[in-house]
Amino acid sequence: MKKLTLFLLLLFLLSFSLQGCGSGDSSSSGGDSGTSNDPDDPTVPTPSQPPSSNTVLSSQSLGELTDLGDYLNSPGEEWFFASTIDVNSAGQIIGESPGNRLIFWDPANPMTMEVIPLLPGSTNADAHEVLKINDHGLVIGNRYSGENATRAFIWNSVTKAITNLDDELSLENTLVADINGSGAVVLTADTTDDGRRAYFWDGQSGSSAVPLFGILGSTSSESVSLNDHRQVVILSKEQGVYYDLTIGESNGYGRATLNTLPGVESSTPVAINNNKRIAGTSGNEGFFWAGGVMYPISNPNGDAIEIVGMNNNDIVIGNSGGQAFIWQLNAQGKGEYSNLGTLRGSYSHAVDINDQNEIVGYSTTDKSYIEGNVTADVVHGFLWKDGTMYDLGAHSPPNYEYPFNPDFYSSKAVAISETGIVTGISFSINSHSRGFTLTPTFP
Repeated sequence: MKKLTLFLLLLFLLSFSLQGCGSGDSSSSGGDSGTSNDPDDPTVPTPSQPPSSNTVLSSQSLGELTDLGDYLNSPGEEWFFASTIDVNSAGQIIGESPGNRLIFWDPANPMTMEVIPLLPGSTNADAHEVLKINDHGLVIGNRYSGENATRAFIWNSVTKAITNLDDELSLENTLVADINGSGAVVLTADTTDDGRRAYFWDGQSGSSAVPLFGILGSTSSESVSLNDHRQVVILSKEQGVYYDLTIGESNGYGRATLNTLPGVESSTPVAINNNKRIAGTSGNEGFFWAGGVMYPISNPNGDAIEIVGMNNNDIVIGNSGGQAFIWQLNAQGKGEYSNLGTLRGSYSHAVDINDQNEIVGYSTTDKSYIEGNVTADVVHGFLWKDGTMYDLGAHSPPNYEYPFNPDFYSSKAVAISETGIVTGISFSINSHSRGFTLTPTFP
């Protein structure tokens, strides 16, 4: 889930990297990568040295980051805050900007950033979020209007129509979680017995939402994720529950509780793919679920596992012990866990994977930002493919000239499309960000 406050994430990165005090120009923090560097270009490993398990290439190896602009300022003054959330196969990007502005960027009209309309009746006191855009340009999001007052919406970037899911489905306090390729969604809404319930809706106007009940003894359930074949995973009473809506209501929609790993009382699903596999966590371990059986995903060092996502090749990504990892079953049906490595820093974090097995995220580098008494690690977005971690570098607004240097020194990738288009942000020492897009050209 790529939601949850980009602002908090940036503050985390800042608090993670702020250190001691120092003075002078930017200098290296001395990250240990296991390889020496070319003195002419410190981002390139010395060819005579053996490569690390994951090769790191320079920031110029995939192409330049393209600034998305902003909706507020005229040319020459384009500096306004913009953050990105998701990108689809056409390269259309959604994100957020201050002042309750939800933004949409289309490569077919790259000089204009469109503001997504808010639901009728919205006020400046409300908070809004966008979560995902599918390949038909349908955008899902939520409005928060005070304690437990929510309304989910779908915005059509082609027709410009916005659908209030409270009104469309005759539900109250809807909260959407996911959308699939055909426009079906899973959401959560209030029930008449003071609980909350997960629902599936096929996205067709006039059709009803299908309630997805939780496990026995629970009055509540919460939507998590769905695939392109009407299979859904929800959360109920701290356990994951699988639904197959192709089976039909008379057979209970093929409902199955995921259960838990031994000695643990909870399981938290994160994603379901088109093969009906589910990935998530149970206690401090990850899990891979198929056909009713759970297989543990463990860090050999014993660190707690965070599962981020899974693609349709049954490859799982996550983070553990300060390192991004990839996990998959080998030909013998055994799990293989591998760290992705870092950009010569001490920390990496994966955020998304596509069906080309390309992974994006961010990592500390071996550089530092040092100005006055402020010192911070330089963080860069990465794209990982076939054992190589590519450093995406960072970018500055092309149409605004800052009086000081550096300005935007760090970056993070936030999403990658099935066609390999990357979106992310570059950000400054005070967490001011600018959105970017990149269509990689691999060397």
